[in-house]
Amino acid sequence: MRRTLLAIIALLSCHCVSFAQQQAKDQDGPPPLNFAPPPLTPEQQAEVVKYRTYLSSFIGGQIDMAEVGALVKEAGGMLQVNSVRFKIRIGPSGQLLSRRIEMSCGYEPLDAVFLSALDRAKPFAPPPAFSPSPAEEVDATFTIVSAAAPPPQ
Repeated sequence: MRRTLLAIIALLSCHCVSFAQQQAKDQDGPPPLNFAPPPLTPEQQAEVVKYRTYLSSFIGGQIDMAEVGALVKEAGGMLQVNSVRFKIRIGPSGQLLSRRIEMSCGYEPLDAVFLSALDRAKPFAPPPAFSPSPAEEVDATFTIVSAAAPPPQ
């Protein structure tokens, strides 16, 4: 009786494993396609950093710091942070495809100054052709810090 019971348990466990394997095989289908771009080489990473630095200084050069200083004073306690963070998309020939504020400073007129500086700065130099984003675009997120920020109290 004991041998029969062990044989039945062994048979059931083999059948369960086989059934589970078959179910997994039926549900798997073809292996998923990998659309991830190959990793960037150190030289390419350096080019991306160089391009983002260029964007930051190029756009920063369009900012009227006297106006920023006046708005920071005007904002007083409404200023939540001393920076504005943007997300921009740039096409392969340097055209601005889209822009949006990722993180506001908390004072809309100051955000508007930074957005208008961004609009004045375009068109940009073309991004590196091996961009880590889709081939036709490059994402650049950067922060512009107000040099006229009020001193901490």
